[in-house]
Amino acid sequence: MSDITFTHIRDGHAAMVDISGKDVIGRYAVATGRIKLRKGTIAAIVAGSFEKGNVLATARVAA
Repeated sequence: MSDITFTHIRDGHAAMVDISGKDVIGRYAVATGRIKLRKGTIAAIVAGSFEKGNVLATARVAA
C-alpha cells in the first residue's frame, strides 16, 4: 500500500476540511454535463405541470 494520505478522505468517504489558513488565490473551473429526458418529461417541464413546482428553478439552486 502507498503511504499517501488525503486530507479530504476520512474512513473512505469525502469530508470537509478547514482551509481558512490557506492564501486567497483565484481559481477557475469548468464543468459540463448531459441529461437524458423522455419527451413527456420535457413537455411537463415546459408546461410547468409538476406538483412540486418549477423544476428548472430548483436545478439552478442546486447548481
